[in-house]
Amino acid sequence: MKTKQQKTKVIKKPKSLIKNDSIANDILQSLQSKIDKIHKKIIQLEMQQRRLKQNQRAARTRTLIQLGGLVVKSGIVEKLGIEIGTDLQREDDQKKKAYALLGLLVEHLPLAVELEKFEQLGKQFLFDTQETENDQLLNEISDSLVTD
Repeated sequence: MKTKQQKTKVIKKPKSLIKNDSIANDILQSLQSKIDKIHKKIIQLEMQQRRLKQNQRAARTRTLIQLGGLVVKSGIVEKLGIEIGTDLQREDDQKKKAYALLGLLVEHLPLAVELEKFEQLGKQFLFDTQETENDQLLNEISDSLVTD
């Protein structure tokens, strides 16, 4: 069984050119050269296509991770009792919590029309949370300095 590559490289001499072998050989070499160039270009395009798919998958994964981080940061995960590291698809009690999270998001999807309002709330929440975390860290550092 021949592969595509082998099929494209096999060129038979036309019967009308057999009489003049040097011309036939020149023509065949020229055609073979063109076939080789086209084959190389096909391979390059296939590699570019694979890289593009890999980049798209990586970008999708990055976005999903960021979305997960935002969901955790919002406190919804904690309020639903979802433990980080559990399998939300296999464990029945975790499935129920995942369904609840999805239901919560779907139910409140119409609110997304008010994006500017929610953007401001999100910024405020994020900065308040960061300030609280920074304050806690400063308190821990100052406490350790006082006790040392």
